[in-house]
Amino acid sequence: MRQDEEADQDETPSVTGTSTLEWIVAGVGVVLVASLVVFLALQAFTQAEGPPVIVLEPVGIEKVGDHWHVEVRVRNDGFSTAAALDIAGELKDGEETVGEATATLDYLPRHSERKAGLFFNQDPGAYRLELHARGYVEP
Repeated sequence: MRQDEEADQDETPSVTGTSTLEWIVAGVGVVLVASLVVFLALQAFTQAEGPPVIVLEPVGIEKVGDHWHVEVRVRNDGFSTAAALDIAGELKDGEETVGEATATLDYLPRHSERKAGLFFNQDPGAYRLELHARGYVEP
């Protein structure tokens, strides 16, 4: 029986403890998780509130069939999201409006950018183009 006991002891793996590399990896993981928790807490408690801040910029005009297409960059510089955002473009000749077009963006998150298109019957290059954000809903 003594030989059986010795054989069993030989098969038992030796326990050497946690290696230095494992401690380093664990420490890096703890630092990363703690940093993420702190970042998210700061974002939650220090974010400014308020309505979306909509910025509209024309980026291109091209003739498409019988119409003119105006590509518009729509940016939300605010801290809240806009849904069903209505934008409008007007072609002005002095104070007279000679053309109007609208578009609706389904969703514009805070600090993001989308593109929209407006179609006019008149050449926008011949008139003053005014762009407006008309309304939105909170998602």
